[in-house]
Order: sequence, then C-alpha cells, then structure tokens
Amino acid sequence: MTAAWRLTSHLNTHRRAAGLAGPLAMVPVVALWAFAATIGWALVYWPHMPVSLTHSTGLDPADHASFVDALYVSLVNLTTLGLGDIAPTAGWLRIVAPIEALVGFTLLSATLSWIIGIYPALARRRALPCDCPSYAAATP
Repeated sequence: MTAAWRLTSHLNTHRRAAGLAGPLAMVPVVALWAFAATIGWALVYWPHMPVSLTHSTGLDPADHASFVDALYVSLVNLTTLGLGDIAPTAGWLRIVAPIEALVGFTLLSATLSWIIGIYPALARRRALPCDCPSYAAATP
C-alpha cells in the first residue's frame, strides 16, 4: 500500500486519484490473502489425495489426485460452498475442512467490514471542498 501511495504521489495526477491509492491497494492485498490461503490449504490436502478423500460416483479417485484437485477441494471449502464431489474421510481432515471454511468466512467478513468502515471516510473526502482549479472555477 505504501508503494502504491508513493507511486501516485510522484505522478502528476489529480488529488482525488492519489487519495484512492490506499483503498485501491486493498484489492490486491485481499486477493493475495485469498490466493495464499487457497494454496496453503491445498498443500495440506495434496499429500492425502486420493486416499483420505472420498469421491462421488462417476469419479475415478486415481484421476483426481493432482495438485489441481487439491486446489479444487481447497477453493470449495474456503468459499464455504460446501463439500462437493470430493470430501475428506480421514478424521483429522474432517476437522480441517470446517476450519478452512471458517477462515474463508473470516476473510469475507474482514473484507466487507473494511469496505463498510472505509466508505464513510471516502464519502467525507468527497464532500469537503478541494483546492483544485475546477472546483475554484465552479464556485462563485
């Protein structure tokens, strides 16, 4: 976020664009957090594919033992979509899956709370008069 702020402050941009550098920098921060959580949880599931997971009918467990399938299981749990066609059967993995869902729900809640918390501050900034030339020309 600091790098984005410094970049916009060195560019000859409008003051409002520089003020949005912080809020806009949160988008890649949240995306990086979600990406890291997905990869991290997939690394937990991957060594146990397909032995400790059950597959729905029509899926051959031998065909679904790759890292991509571990990512799928991780994304399904992290986004709290529920257990789909691949579900854990080992006792400790059955505990890990709901914990991952709680982490995903926390990520969503933290993101929404941040947006709700920052919106009033951004609205106040837009309501205050600025020292830009277009504002000075519009005022009598």
